[in-house]
Amino acid sequence: MIALFLISAIFAIISYRYDPNSLSIRWGVLVLVCAALAGLSRATIESFLPTLDKFNMDFALLDSLLYYLRIITGFISIYFFPYALLMWAITYSDKFTKRAIQICMYLLPIPIVFMLRTTVYYPDIIPDFHSMLYWAVPYIIAACLIHIYAWYLVYRK
Repeated sequence: MIALFLISAIFAIISYRYDPNSLSIRWGVLVLVCAALAGLSRATIESFLPTLDKFNMDFALLDSLLYYLRIITGFISIYFFPYALLMWAITYSDKFTKRAIQICMYLLPIPIVFMLRTTVYYPDIIPDFHSMLYWAVPYIIAACLIHIYAWYLVYRK
């Protein structure tokens, strides 16, 4: 999982440095950041904490910080990915007006706010996948369809 974190973070940096003014690239970078945070979240419990235990480095403050890092990175990676993916598709397709993009940018993250209340955070983050089924799956399907439509428009010429 450390490799997922490093590779996604490197690609996010390269993509952002390519054209920081491009709205679609910035949303694509957010998708990569979600992947990097997913890797960091898993690496925290699969690598960092076991390594600390292996060398008897049991520091309460460090364990707490790593625990909170796991919760925060897990939450962001799980819940922001469908939103970022859909926004990337919307901005990449060039078929939406700036006004429609702004409306989507403010309306689409509303389910994430509700997920704050339904997610279990202790003893480890347990996402509410049942509730996610109603908003994340449609976001991902819509993103895929928009990407396919944008690809079709470019290559049908």
